[in-house]
Amino acid sequence: MAVKLLVDPWLFGALLLHIVSIGFVVTSMASVYWMDGLTAHFGLWRYCYEHTTLEYQEDCYRIGEAIDVDAAHRLVQIMMVLGLLATIVVFVLVMGLIFMVVEFDNRKLFLFIVIVVTFVQGILLFTASAVFLSQTSTHGEMETAWSHYLAWASAASSFLTACVLVVHYALNRPAYEYD
Repeated sequence: MAVKLLVDPWLFGALLLHIVSIGFVVTSMASVYWMDGLTAHFGLWRYCYEHTTLEYQEDCYRIGEAIDVDAAHRLVQIMMVLGLLATIVVFVLVMGLIFMVVEFDNRKLFLFIVIVVTFVQGILLFTASAVFLSQTSTHGEMETAWSHYLAWASAASSFLTACVLVVHYALNRPAYEYD
């Protein structure tokens, strides 16, 4: 059985944008550079000291061991994980659209679900970044760093992916209509 492809530049553009979004989300979540200061930097999961002291002999610690983690930070962690899960789900769904694994009668609903999940993903990532930014004043002289900017970029690329999928539908509406 041959695999039938839905060849559309807008759909492939959405897939490429989404792959970039996956890279942004994974990199920002794994990095320890959400906040950076003279003596330390930290990410969502780890807190790292630039210089070891008698109290802190290692370079990096789990974030809860080094500083008091408030509910807002936990919320950001949860929302970023949910955003990553939504990112993976959207990737699988877009691949399903490209390789047309969905029956013809269900393709319009399937595309609608993909667009909604992509917007939800963007909202999760955007809200997580905004909540984290609202809490930055509690970290003294530290400044936001490149990983936090990648989280913002992942939210933007998620919204852009959803917009490209809407354009794909608008330009290919007859392919999604059935009698």
